[in-house]
Amino acid sequence: MLDCVYWVWQALHPTEKGKITGGTVMREPNSPPATLSDPLDFMGLDINRPIGDLLDTLGETPLLYL
Repeated sequence: MLDCVYWVWQALHPTEKGKITGGTVMREPNSPPATLSDPLDFMGLDINRPIGDLLDTLGETPLLYL
């Protein structure tokens, strides 16, 4: 359900959908802030994609949130 809510939010806020705020790369207080180019590790799936690639649920290759 959270994915569905996020999809609806992106549809209603097109200028905000590609931004991230807060959070750190390592989830440690002193680690650098996360950026759109930081890779996400899918723990054993051998898929490492930048955060920015995964934020857009409405783009030309949607992540099946419909």
